[in-house]
Amino acid sequence: MGNTTFFPVHLLTLALFGYAIWSILHFERFSKHKIAVFLLLDILIFPLMQSGVNFMRTSALWLWNHELKSIDIEQARIYVSSSSEEAKVNISLELADYSRKPSTFNIRLHLPESLHNHFQAEQYEFDYSYNFSRGARWHIQETITVPRTWTADPDDFRWFCEQWVDITLVFELYNEEHSVKFRSR
Repeated sequence: MGNTTFFPVHLLTLALFGYAIWSILHFERFSKHKIAVFLLLDILIFPLMQSGVNFMRTSALWLWNHELKSIDIEQARIYVSSSSEEAKVNISLELADYSRKPSTFNIRLHLPESLHNHFQAEQYEFDYSYNFSRGARWHIQETITVPRTWTADPDDFRWFCEQWVDITLVFELYNEEHSVKFRSR
């Protein structure tokens, strides 16, 4: 499952859905067929719930109509590879734009403290400026090349790779007027 932003509207949808299931299972007419009702819910209703949540999120962000807050990071992936002289960190982002107007922004990755020495910086700026049109879905790939600062010992490189596992990355979308930070795991 992708990484998404939590919206309070999801709680309302979940509460209504839970109440509906409880009501259906306690309906006297279905007392003999609870397994059939559960299978019906599982096959038909649960897939519709995901569509409902997506519709609510899209509607809320579309109504918000903020140039950067209406962009969602749907998925963020990190791949680390190494050669004898350097390491490459490949970042793959999937973004969705729910706004009603075009968005222009840059992306900045705030690095975890444990990696500041390897990058000689607290953050990394992506190379390009991005222009989204409304309703667009984008796949962005960026490669960060890090000079090899560890020894030839394989344990040092293993430590470098483990720093990218189970960390919370902070991506910042910014332009001249606004700045929005997203946390992604």
